[in-house]
Amino acid sequence: MNSLSWSDVAAVVALVFSAYSLWQTSLRPATLHMFVPPVISYASPFQNSNFEAFAIPITITNEGARTGTILSMTLVVTDPQQNVSKSFYSANFGQWTNDKFRSGEFKPFAPLRSPAEPASATPCNSTREATRP
Repeated sequence: MNSLSWSDVAAVVALVFSAYSLWQTSLRPATLHMFVPPVISYASPFQNSNFEAFAIPITITNEGARTGTILSMTLVVTDPQQNVSKSFYSANFGQWTNDKFRSGEFKPFAPLRSPAEPASATPCNSTREATRP
């Protein structure tokens, strides 16, 4: 068997670097990370109503090479003293105000595409309205 030449070693090293580069830039699956800052807005604007809203500025980043999709977001708030939980769903994007609520100017939540590039931040409103029996 012949011994390896320097060109053979260089070709193998180049092949390994090419395979690593292909993985990092094209094949690596989406890896979504979420950051929630400590400032969260809460509103319960209507008397005698179970309507409540949280405005949470969420930043979602994708560290993968492929596009990720956020299909839904749910917020569960728990009172540890009474051991009671409430669930909120992601209903709208943008800042919540009474005027926007009355006029219906909200951008409804739809699945979000998170491309493999730098992220942007958009406030997400999570709301809960209890159904009456």
